[in-house]
Amino acid sequence: MSEYTYDDLRAIMSRLRKDCPWDRKQTNDSLRGAIIEEVYEFSDAVKRHNAEDMCEELGDVLMLTVLHGVIAEESDMFTVEDVINRVCRKMISRHSHVFGEDKVLSADDALFLWDRNKSAEKKYSSLIETLRGVTPSLPALIRAEKVQSRAEKAGECPCPDTTELTKLIQEITEVISRPQVANATHLSRLTSLVGDFLWHISNFSRINKINAEFALTNTIETFITRHETGKDDTRYTI
Repeated sequence: MSEYTYDDLRAIMSRLRKDCPWDRKQTNDSLRGAIIEEVYEFSDAVKRHNAEDMCEELGDVLMLTVLHGVIAEESDMFTVEDVINRVCRKMISRHSHVFGEDKVLSADDALFLWDRNKSAEKKYSSLIETLRGVTPSLPALIRAEKVQSRAEKAGECPCPDTTELTKLIQEITEVISRPQVANATHLSRLTSLVGDFLWHISNFSRINKINAEFALTNTIETFITRHETGKDDTRYTI
């Protein structure tokens, strides 16, 4: 069996863009969901410690990366070489303790340098610009964690107060227990309280080194598995 290279992959994707009606029809916009899905599938394979699936799913991510680059080339936006050059420059610039004169003693020091160098590259001049730099397209729990982490480094995100969490739970309980017809004002207030609660839970999880997104995913899987196996669990009565 012949061994393929990156150049082969690029040539295959370029030919598909010319000869395959489906591939020819695709755009960067139409493929947004596909690359997100493949990244999640790779993440799932990592979680399962399945090397074969990891290899396959990472290949799908690479394939879509090259396809996105080929499509961009056709519109003269940028080339695949531009993508490679840019990420290489980024890795060298961000790791100034490896490719430059900076010194580090720990992983935390390296992360500090990464953040410092990134801020300099992005020309962030204020906390607002730094927070806006967290892409809105991220899942809300992941975005919350990143925003909180950046705010904390600027001294603007206090440690979570369990008293505040208890207060929010009480307020949510009061709102949903009121004998009233649900209306726009009622729903708006409840939505705001739930959002505040999730924000504080996210911050609490982050401070305690818990990935809130993964924690929720694990609970979802537990819920499905318990029903799948027929085991009764009153926590998940619906």
